[in-house]
Amino acid sequence: MKKCRDKRSRPSASSPLTLPGFRFLPAGKSSSGDIGFVPNFLRLCRSLSGATAGSSPVQDITWHRPLIRSDPAGQLAQEVQALDHSQRAIELEHSRRLRCRKMELNALQKLSHQQAGTLGELLALAKLNTLGLAAYISPEGAPGHDLIVVVHGEAKSIEVKTRQFLERPTEITRWPVDLGTKGEADFFLFVELDLRTITPTFFLLTNAQARETHRISSGMGNCYPAHVRKLAKANDLSPLLAVI
Repeated sequence: MKKCRDKRSRPSASSPLTLPGFRFLPAGKSSSGDIGFVPNFLRLCRSLSGATAGSSPVQDITWHRPLIRSDPAGQLAQEVQALDHSQRAIELEHSRRLRCRKMELNALQKLSHQQAGTLGELLALAKLNTLGLAAYISPEGAPGHDLIVVVHGEAKSIEVKTRQFLERPTEITRWPVDLGTKGEADFFLFVELDLRTITPTFFLLTNAQARETHRISSGMGNCYPAHVRKLAKANDLSPLLAVI
């Protein structure tokens, strides 16, 4: 005996597929003669997107389409070009600053030895005063030493030797020192003066250290920067303070 089959459980190939409010026709079959699946599918997408009945199916589809750059290669080229322009602007600004600095350096002129010496003595005096030490400058042209500082109630003499530079301290090659007339000073203060900022760098040596670095050249005595920097730290006045 043959079992009865429910024809409704398996729709035939020619029967249309239906959903609530929609009707899908098999491919190639439509009342209008076109493929029925595509227009029905578009209506489904339009309904799911909340579109109105009069909206365009093309707009509904493109609304769901992910954002894709229309011309990624061209945009990348524009970004690279903008980066190149930015880098070029930085290089031009750096070059301009270098030119301005050179112009400023060319405009600067070194002081005379007498002016540099007086300025170095004034800066050294101010440095001693900031340390709480009583000090004064000997009158210009008077015999004796450049500075007198009172340390623990006792006067100590200091010879100040100043040399100036425009760009780098290596421009200073020597500090002239005449130990024949100034050899009795308790301390020797060597000054590197940066003319760009009027900033001094002090190197304080005792009498014994100054004599150790002193060299006679063409009848004139000099203390050379390389030797001075080995014996004294920059802006270190501890040898003077140790006397207190």
